[in-house]
Amino acid sequence: MPKIGESLISKMKMIVKNDQNFCLSDEKLMCNLCSMIINFDHKHGKSRVNEHIYSGKHQKMMKSKSKQSSIFNIIEEAANKQQDIDQFKSDLAEAFIVSNIPLEKLNNETLKNFFFKYTKRNVPKPSTLRNSYIQHLYEQKLQKIRQEIGENNVYFIIDDTTDSLNRYVFNCLVGKLDGKPSNPMLLSTKFLENVNHSTIIQAFNNSCQLLWPNGVKYDDVLLVVSDQASTMVKAMKGAKSLFPRLHHVTCLAHCVHRVCETIRNHNEEADEFISAMKKILRKSPLRRQQFKSICNIKLPPKPVITRWGTWLESAFYYIDNFQTICNFIEKLKSKENNAIKKAKKLIKSQEVENQLLILHIFRSLPEKITKLETKSLTIDQQLNIIEDIREGLTDFALEKLNNNLKKNPDFDRFISKNNSLEFKLKTMYAPLASVDVERSFSTYKHILSDRRYNLLETNIEKYIVLQFNQSL
Repeated sequence: MPKIGESLISKMKMIVKNDQNFCLSDEKLMCNLCSMIINFDHKHGKSRVNEHIYSGKHQKMMKSKSKQSSIFNIIEEAANKQQDIDQFKSDLAEAFIVSNIPLEKLNNETLKNFFFKYTKRNVPKPSTLRNSYIQHLYEQKLQKIRQEIGENNVYFIIDDTTDSLNRYVFNCLVGKLDGKPSNPMLLSTKFLENVNHSTIIQAFNNSCQLLWPNGVKYDDVLLVVSDQASTMVKAMKGAKSLFPRLHHVTCLAHCVHRVCETIRNHNEEADEFISAMKKILRKSPLRRQQFKSICNIKLPPKPVITRWGTWLESAFYYIDNFQTICNFIEKLKSKENNAIKKAKKLIKSQEVENQLLILHIFRSLPEKITKLETKSLTIDQQLNIIEDIREGLTDFALEKLNNNLKKNPDFDRFISKNNSLEFKLKTMYAPLASVDVERSFSTYKHILSDRRYNLLETNIEKYIVLQFNQSL
């Protein structure tokens, strides 16, 4: 069969270019819709193409194609619209959770009308968001944590507390050790039946499985920071059989707080005076008003024994305003109030004034604790703060600090100068204080207000992980 001339092929290519329903197959012109070969030549080619285009079969196939294309466009448009709606619901759920706004607020008619007015969207029911979107958001956040950690070594900060419903709550934070500052991320919140070393190990291991779902990387765990509770110390001692490179360091801020507790115990009269003043003002608006008018200073700070350094801060307040406060106490009528009677008796004792004067030398301790709470400190900076505290202490306070540091399980081993250069570089910004886990408990308390006691434990974990890690 003779070859087709180049000019004929050129004409057929022009037809294919102008009408995508045609194509060239083995140098023959073919209709894709009808699966027919068109007998194309120089003399009758164009007329035969036109004849085929206007044929009944071709027209029928064109209508079928147009209808099918229209259906595909409708389906695609509907899918895009549904995806847009789903994204709106997902973003709405995340915005409410991160802002700590109960999803039940979406039932408010005024809020519904507001959203519809400005977004032209109907607000979904809280149950729809809770059942269909929160789990997905939670899994996305876990995936971001995993991506942030990558293949790096890690540190964990762990602690437990008791919530307002008397449940034992265990929080686990994780951060990477790559020689750069790293913000710890809340990995999990677990509810324990009771607190002992075995339940803590189990909760810690479950948290590691969340981070590494394909298998826990036991060799990547270099540091765990916790408080000085005996259950934590025993739990991490047992965990070392699973995590061969684990160093357990108890919080340096807790260590200094223990020193503050010792200082309080050594100054009993000053402590009794501060306690009596707290009782005098706590439940009496009238006496608080009298205090303001007589003393003309702000009300005394409320010491919280378990909150780092707040008792000393209260003591410094009374040191600075002692004579003014004594004048206020003397003007109070004691009647049957034991706290007033005790305060009047104490201010007549020279011992209270002497003890408050002695406490003045510890004025820098709360400030040093605050410095230890600062994020992104290097190990050297944290150790320098401890050394500054050591230089300002004497006698029983210095002895207490040294004893606490000696009892710190792996503190000396973790900061040892004999560690390899690679280890020192990786752990340069390792935290030696557990303040971030205390912050996570504050977030937990905000979520579990007295109006949200019906929140399921599984939902609480998702809420707090989303809210605490909102910067991710």
